[in-house]
Amino acid sequence: MTIDVEKIYIDNDDRVIYDNLEKELEIKKINKKDLFMFALSTGFKKGIHPHIVKKQEFFWTNNLRDEDEIIIKSIALNVTKNFDVLQNHEELVKIVQEYAHGGIQIIKEKLARPGSFIKQMEKEIEEEYQFCFDQQNKREDIIPSAGSDIEKIDHLISTFKPNK
Repeated sequence: MTIDVEKIYIDNDDRVIYDNLEKELEIKKINKKDLFMFALSTGFKKGIHPHIVKKQEFFWTNNLRDEDEIIIKSIALNVTKNFDVLQNHEELVKIVQEYAHGGIQIIKEKLARPGSFIKQMEKEIEEEYQFCFDQQNKREDIIPSAGSDIEKIDHLISTFKPNK
């Protein structure tokens, strides 16, 4: 699985934000690709994807791992709702570059807040985990955990059958 585009670009004005983030996380030894993926997921989660005005190179796509490409392709597919985007690598990369551009703006605001950026992120991760845990518990109310897969599917179908 390879994205057939040589480089990932960022907005020219975002470079200083990435540099500040890299300094803030220096002890974690996070590379540019990981910072980009962090910004991408942040922008996608918030639905922010402004157009990139003036771009500059950030990293080579050969630094992407398979799981990074899966995330990138999943986001592009989710945004376009069209499987053709998986073949149009330039459009795919354009989409994720814009979401990363939006995400880095959110991160910039968090970096400007007083206190430790890492502590802020830890708190957000804990809240996100709790939200996911709560959602999982809600699903278990709908789908019983005991029984075979067929029984679970049958229960799910009967739960959501429209009333006649």
